[in-house]
Amino acid sequence: MMHNALISRQNPVEHVETATFCKMMDRWFDCLNGRFLGQGQYARKPELEEYRYPHDWRQAWLCNSFLKWLNEWEDEITALPNLSKSERNALLLSYQTVEGLRITTISFVHLISELLKPDGSCYFVAEKFNQDKLELYFGKLRRSLGDSDNPTVSEAMHRMIALLLAGNTTAMPQNTNATNFNAGTGYRLHRR
Repeated sequence: MMHNALISRQNPVEHVETATFCKMMDRWFDCLNGRFLGQGQYARKPELEEYRYPHDWRQAWLCNSFLKWLNEWEDEITALPNLSKSERNALLLSYQTVEGLRITTISFVHLISELLKPDGSCYFVAEKFNQDKLELYFGKLRRSLGDSDNPTVSEAMHRMIALLLAGNTTAMPQNTNATNFNAGTGYRLHRR
């Protein structure tokens, strides 16, 4: 939707790259966040569909379009002459973000290939592969440490043991991207 809004502005040429960024990232998130069977049809976004055997078109899109787009963007900015390092960095996503996107994408594509085999699953929903439990645990740990941004090993270990003993009775962490989707059974990630 943001892509269309940017392109429909008075001078869309100025917004083409930002619109492309919004479109690519939206498709990427959708490819990795389908929540239930038929969601893509319901939302009219095929990227949200469940992955099905034997081959899913999103594998090719993730590798041949998304990763290619990331690499070309980086190559284009690197090739610009007379830019300082800070100017070049301002035109790119951070190195850590780009590497995280690459690692996540490649890992997810390999996971798809591994799961959708003749002797494996006939389909799966992408959201089932997430880091909710880790997100929840470390959110609780951060919250339990209060104002301490740099705890000692001893403080962290003490809080980890306290969390282990308290179990699910500890409060849901605030300001996190994990939400309670089924009380008592876990949390799921959502985009803000």
